[in-house]
Parts: sequence; C-alpha cells; structure tokens
Amino acid sequence: MKSNIGHTESASGVAALIKIALCMRHRMIPPNMHFTRINPKIHAKQYNLHVVNHLVQFPDCSVTMGINNFGMGGNNAHAIIDEWPQNNIKNMYCEYSFGTDQPIQSPMLNGDEKCYRKISCNKLDNCSDVLPIPHANSIQNQLDPLKQHFVLTFSTKCSQSMKNQMEKFSSWFSTLPEQLLDIHQKLFFSHLSHQVLAKRTTSLSHRISFVFSNAKQLQKQTASYLANEDNCPGIIVTQPTTHHYYNSIDNVCFVFSGQGSLGWATGRELYYSEPVFHQWINKIDVELALASNNSLSLIQELINTQNEQSSRINDTNIAQPAIFAIQVALVALWMSWGVRPKAIIEAVKVIYHRSRLQHLNTRQGGRMLAVSISESEAKRLISGIEDRVAIAAINSPKSVTLSGDEATLEEIYNIINITKPNIFKAWLKVENAFHSKQMERFNIHEELILSIKDVKGDLIKDKDKLFDQTCSNAALYSSVTGSRADSSMVVFNSDHWWKNMRNTVLFYNGIQSILNDFSSNPIRVFIEISSHPVLATSIQECIDSFTESQSSIIIHSLKRKLDEQQTILSSVSRLISFSGSSWNTFWQSRYYSNLVTTTGKQDKISRLIYSYINELPHYTFNRQACWFESNESIFIRRAIKKQHHPLLGYRLWCNETRTPAWKSEITIDKNSSSKYAFLQN
Repeated sequence: MKSNIGHTESASGVAALIKIALCMRHRMIPPNMHFTRINPKIHAKQYNLHVVNHLVQFPDCSVTMGINNFGMGGNNAHAIIDEWPQNNIKNMYCEYSFGTDQPIQSPMLNGDEKCYRKISCNKLDNCSDVLPIPHANSIQNQLDPLKQHFVLTFSTKCSQSMKNQMEKFSSWFSTLPEQLLDIHQKLFFSHLSHQVLAKRTTSLSHRISFVFSNAKQLQKQTASYLANEDNCPGIIVTQPTTHHYYNSIDNVCFVFSGQGSLGWATGRELYYSEPVFHQWINKIDVELALASNNSLSLIQELINTQNEQSSRINDTNIAQPAIFAIQVALVALWMSWGVRPKAIIEAVKVIYHRSRLQHLNTRQGGRMLAVSISESEAKRLISGIEDRVAIAAINSPKSVTLSGDEATLEEIYNIINITKPNIFKAWLKVENAFHSKQMERFNIHEELILSIKDVKGDLIKDKDKLFDQTCSNAALYSSVTGSRADSSMVVFNSDHWWKNMRNTVLFYNGIQSILNDFSSNPIRVFIEISSHPVLATSIQECIDSFTESQSSIIIHSLKRKLDEQQTILSSVSRLISFSGSSWNTFWQSRYYSNLVTTTGKQDKISRLIYSYINELPHYTFNRQACWFESNESIFIRRAIKKQHHPLLGYRLWCNETRTPAWKSEITIDKNSSSKYAFLQN
C-alpha cells in the first residue's frame, strides 16, 4: 500500500482490503509504484519472493490473497481473503423462480428413466438437479463402470480436536442435499477427496482415515468413531503414542508369500476396480498362454469362474501362476501409489513349469503342517524319520512348517496335541508335500532343469524391459539361502529354482539378514504381497527376536472375505499415516483425480459441488482457558479465598516479607460476643 498511497498507519488494513477487492474485481495485480530494484541484502530467490513491477493477470482458478499490515504500534490488520465465485452459486442450481413448481430433467444415467423427476424449487434442498449437461453426464458415465472407494484423512494435534473436528464434519455432511448425493455421489466425493487429501493438512500427530464407497457408509463410519465403536471396517486411527513419523515412505520391504494364501475369486474385485491391477493381470495372462501353449488361461481361472465348486484355484498348476500374477499386479499397484521397496524377500516361464511339475505330486499322500515350535524342537520331533517328514520352512524363531508323508504327519499332529495342546498348529490347504523328499519323485528334478535350461538369471540391461527401475535397485533376499541374493553369490538359473522347490524355506534367516544389513538405517515397513496375511505373525516374531526398540509396522495387501479395494486402501492409509508422508502421489494416481482437473468449475453441477465443499469445516481447535497469574496474585488470591479461620483469625498480607500471618482477637471475657476458639483436650 505504501507505494500507492503512502503511510496510512491504522487505516492500512482497510486500504489493503479495498485494494484486494479491486484486484479481485478486475482479476489483475497492479504493479508497485517507484520500484526499481530489490535490496541485495534480501535473499529473494532463496525465499521465492517476487515484487510485482508490471500488471499481472489472475490465473484461471480462484485465488487467495493475504493482508498483513504493521505500523509503529505493531500489527494493524491480518486477513486471508478468498475470491468469491462470480455469481451466487447456489442460486444457479435452480434456474427457475422460487415458489413455483417446474420440471427439472436430470442427466440420464445408464438409460435409467427413474433419473427423470419433477421437483419443487421452493428452496435449494428440494432442488434435485439441473437441465441436462452433456459434460457432467459423460463424467458420471466414466465413473459408473467401476465401483470405487474413496479416502478421506483428517489430522489434528490432539484427540479432543479430532472429536470436535469429526462432529463438525458429520454435521456438515448431514446438511448436503440427498438428491446431490444420490445422483452425483461419485463426482462429489472426487472433489471432496481432492479438497481433503490435496489441500488440507494431513500430517499432524493425530490422524484418522475413512475408506468408503458411498454416503451411507461414510455416515456410518463417522457415527461409529464418535460413538467409540471399533468394529466398523474402513476406519484407520493412528495415535502418536504408538508410532514414530518419518515424513516419507522409505525403508520398505516387500515380503512375498508362497502357496496357501489364495482363495476362490481372489483379485476379482481389484481387477474390476483398479486399472493398474487389471492391466498387469492381462499382461501376465498373455505370457502364461504363450508359456503353456494356450493350455492355461489366467483370466478364466481368476475372473470368469462362476462358483467355488467349479474352481480349480487350489490345484498346484493353477494356484502358483495365479499367486505369482496377483503378487506382480499388487506390486505394480503399490508402486503406482509411490510405495517402492528397498528390500525384497523372494518369472512367468519359471512359475509355469515349476507349478506344472509340482502338480504331479498332488494327492499322492503328501501334506503340510504349520506348527508354533522352534527349529530345534522340530528337529527333535522328526529325528529318525527325516526320510518321511522334513522341515519345509523355518518361518520364525517360534514357527516352522513340516512337510511329508500324510500318515506320519498325522501321528506328529496327535503327539503335539497331547504334549503341547495349547500351541498353534494348522494344516495347510494344499494336497502336496512341498520342500520335502516327495519333490524328487516322477523325475521332477530332471524335467525342471530341462524345461527352464535357457533361464540364466542374467541382469536386464535394457531399462525399457525392466518392471521398474526402483525394484531392480532394491536388495533381493533369497529364501533359498536366507541371505542377500547378490549376483556374485546367487545365480537365478534352473539349479536355483530346483533348490527353491526342494530345499527348506529359510524365511527367518532372510528377515534376520535384512534387519542386520539395514541396522544403521532400519527397515520400518514390511508389506506382505499376498492375497491373505499369512506371514505377519512370523515377521513380527523375527523382529522381536532381533530388537525390542525398533518401531516397525507390518501391513497386508488383501484379506480373505473382505472387500479387496477397501482393504488395500485401508492399508495404504495406515502406511501413509505411519510415515507422515504426503497424499499427493496417491491422489494423483487415482483415475478420478483427472475428473477434478477436467471439470474444474466449468458446469453447474461442479459449481454446486464447490459451493458445498467451500463450507467444509476448517480445523477445530481444542479451546481451553489457560489461567496465568503472577506469584503475587496467587498469594493474594489464596489469602482472601477464605476470610476467617476459627483458630487463626484473618490472614494478613505483607508485601515486604510475603510471610504468611494471621490476626485474631483473643479474649477471656465470658460475656464477650467474640469468644475465642480453642481445641478440646
């Protein structure tokens, strides 16, 4: 303001407000008068400071401007001014005069005639929609084919503020017109997610995320949170007392599970809701068809099978390629959200022949049993019968998997039931004895070596053929050796893949190697890449045996019988909340983020949505009366709090010594009206 009208002192705030109003009216920023060059002592480039010395047009989007004026007496004015839309947006929603009934035609959605209705425009809440808008109609049609879950995250500095924030949000959400949420629900939530994830602060210490697909689900979740109910899916609460925040998603380990985690229709919901997942399943389906001479269709087994009875998903020759495909697609999905691994603990041709040959042993009298005992206990248990039962996997210091002859394993199961009835033990859902001597039957070894003899495990030098550059740079840990799979130590040739089939899975050793190798910069996040969390307990036991001080989390990708998109988005929310990183990469990866950019405020529906989102409650402070007083004030207040003491009399105040003193009249005159007090006995 000084360059325009000089020193205005106490009037500077009003003058600045007038200037901003004129700027917004003409959508221009005027130059500063008499400005030639900036003081060289001011580090303008460092702080990205610019002095306007020519007329500058406003950007196409709405702008926010600040007023901050100082004078001799201190701050005169401070305000943040948002540009108001050119017209009264809510009145735009009703094209017709209030008080009259007019037919208002909604955009037809998928040919549904119910979308046409006659409504009253007496007030906005009764105004269902506007005349047909082709642009909005096409947007809605883009969203309809995919069932989409949305994510909202709120953060505050204390738990009480979070409660207050969610109460305000719930009240605001209940004021939204039902017609708006019925017809344009997905478009509305696209804009709302953008406002919350991309524009609001989500990095404060107390955080809560909601993963939902419709308005009723979001209302139920907020109500459950406010009622302190913890049984509602899709709510992720992060407390600062249990986690440390690192402000980035670094030091992540991808952990790949083996057979046993797959179920019928696994991946089907993600196939139809996540484009990246869909793309990679299709890619691997094509490669498997080539490797199998069109004898195996991944799409048929995973996506098109109509019921569980007709599914072959538990057959080894189907299950292993399906697990591989789902794991690759899950990795691609995680990486599209900005989650990239630093370590991986254990490609199409190999998995096809491996599963085909292992399937020869199916239903040949072999089974697998998971037991919560140590490796040493397991060795004592199978001592003398190693030709019939082997330790298939060392999962953790407290867990192993046994594999071998079914009858012998059943005897072991009964022995454990008697000697250790309270420990965990479970049969794996496989009809094969993997990683045992049974794998040596039917010439499996010789045929595997012959089938994949051209697989050398050489490094890919052409970057265009890499799955991802970051993945290629990640440290790979082999469950065959239990250590880092450096190219100098491990060659991924046919011999390696035979050991992968036959030898014991050294999962515990692999996790220990990761924790040792990254001890100076610890792995903070373990993400299980599987269709069901089967390794989470083992990973935690491995971490606990290594250190008690490390703050790590174990996250699953999917969970059987739960909505797949909601499950993985809940895991993403938990990861981002744990790390304290930005939601920007996640938001930009969502396909509906393009709709927000594309629509902007071009049509009346979008402008209506913006008008309601502009009323979204801001941060709710936990306001408390913080009483501050000097020592003198405390002394005086306590002195006069109780004016008369029956024994001591009146308390006196002495400015010089601040020594507590009392004054009382003592008389032995029995006839006196002011008898003194005394203690009996």
